[in-house]
Amino acid sequence: MRQFDSQNMILMDKSILSYCDSNEIETLASYILTELNSKNWSSDLIISNIIKELTTEKESLNFAIQQTCQDVLKENLRVENEIANDDFVCYKKFVKANTYLPDKEMAKDAMDLWELTSSHDLMLHKLSFERQISLSNTLLANLQSDKFKSKTDRLIGIAERINKFSESTAKLEDAYSKINKHNSKTRSVITPSIQKNTVRKIINENLIPHLENSSIVFPKVYEETFNNICEEIDNLNIKVRRRKTLKLDEDLQSILY
Repeated sequence: MRQFDSQNMILMDKSILSYCDSNEIETLASYILTELNSKNWSSDLIISNIIKELTTEKESLNFAIQQTCQDVLKENLRVENEIANDDFVCYKKFVKANTYLPDKEMAKDAMDLWELTSSHDLMLHKLSFERQISLSNTLLANLQSDKFKSKTDRLIGIAERINKFSESTAKLEDAYSKINKHNSKTRSVITPSIQKNTVRKIINENLIPHLENSSIVFPKVYEETFNNICEEIDNLNIKVRRRKTLKLDEDLQSILY
């Protein structure tokens, strides 16, 4: 770690570059909040207020970033629904096939499963997500009951199909839950590119100058925190400078060749 000398200002970046992206700013803000919250700043009202403001704006940035993932969530829901539908249809086909077994007891067990499945709707995979998940979970719970578990274990291929159907239903429910949570957030959303500048401004214009000045007057209290945060900022700036240089080189190559 590069050391901070309060008498001779360190040669490290103390301001976040403007071309850091939203995820980088959010990650840096999380680090800074962790660093700040590791100490008691109750005697410093400025830092206490900065922590509150930075926490609020960092959460808004995180939410704005999540909004850009909506298409990913929708696609994940579509994929998981397709898998769950296929697994349910496959389960039904196996049950139906078992009803034609020459062993009358096994065929009777298969008919019991078919009637149970029918009571939960043989076309449940065509229903709304909420209804489909609810009926699937109820059916799966009944299939695992003492009354039906022994039947499913005796029949050919049924236990495996139930396990597959159970796994895909759980994944479908998780995907549906995530998109519901996403959609239930009703507050207005600022784009990540705008919100990142709000967070960046708090750090650059409020936090860093205060820590820098305080480090000179009270080095034992502020120096370590200031040093750690500056080093993290410096590391990020080095990374984005390299990225920008690489991008400029690639653009130049495309022009020349």
